[in-house]
Amino acid sequence: MGTKDFIIAIISAIGGLEAIKWTVQIWMNRKTEKRKQAAEAAAVEIENYHKQVDFLHKQLKDCYIQMEQLHKKLHESQTELENWIIRFTMLEAALQKAERWSCNKSNCPERQRNELKKNNYEKN
Repeated sequence: MGTKDFIIAIISAIGGLEAIKWTVQIWMNRKTEKRKQAAEAAAVEIENYHKQVDFLHKQLKDCYIQMEQLHKKLHESQTELENWIIRFTMLEAALQKAERWSCNKSNCPERQRNELKKNNYEKN
């Protein structure tokens, strides 16, 4: 055997020894590696859950803002409707009063008296 073969044999022996060490280390740490992988997978899963929760919180906040705007619009519409109802009621009462005090006869003395009173009030 030459020097060259001797050097290759030593390198092979060292490499083979390292392969045996590596195999033993993997076999001894297999449970630890499984726990590490499971922990990493759980961490990724939890991160995804956090992202989903943040997204849903943002959507819920947007919905609350939109709901507040709709409530405000509804309140404004109800206020406007109440104002119209009050105005309608007042006009309806004025119309009933006018109908009650009006005279439909063409030559009615009451009608002429009412017209004279109106003219007098307008002059004053």
